[in-house]
Amino acid sequence: IGNLRVEATIRGDPDLKPEGMRSLELAHQLERGRFKTKVVGFAYWLDHLITNSVATSGGASLNDFSVQFAFVNRGQARAWGGEAGLEAPLGRRATGFVNYSYQELAGDMDRQAAAFGTPHHKVNGGLRFRSGGLTANSSWNWVSRTLWLNNSLAGSVYQEVPGYNQVTLHLGYG
Repeated sequence: IGNLRVEATIRGDPDLKPEGMRSLELAHQLERGRFKTKVVGFAYWLDHLITNSVATSGGASLNDFSVQFAFVNRGQARAWGGEAGLEAPLGRRATGFVNYSYQELAGDMDRQAAAFGTPHHKVNGGLRFRSGGLTANSSWNWVSRTLWLNNSLAGSVYQEVPGYNQVTLHLGYG
């Protein structure tokens, strides 16, 4: 674009505070032979989130452009959720499993993060089989919809990514 001159300046902020995090997690796991359960709950809080602010201005001519960046504290965010899982024998050679997890985010989240803390729900389950040297596994995963930030020159908009399923099959011998 000809002789375009761009000048970028990063300004310091003497009042910038470090980000802080507090977290809490409670978990319980039980194992009785091949039977297993787990339950987990969590919460965390982020304070003094740091983000950048951008101020742009023109220059002395059409070929001059200047940008100023500064890092500033934006606020706080919090998250909470949990997970539950079960694994159980299905005969001597097979095992079945299922897991569910939930997550919720709120507060001053970075725009690059998924909107509204989505996806909230995730489920997976499957079967494992072993006999001699033969192994076979199948699993199913489902993730609920999410809203993701789509950046373009025309602007930034949240775009829905539908929930999806994934099936994995594995067969091995060894």
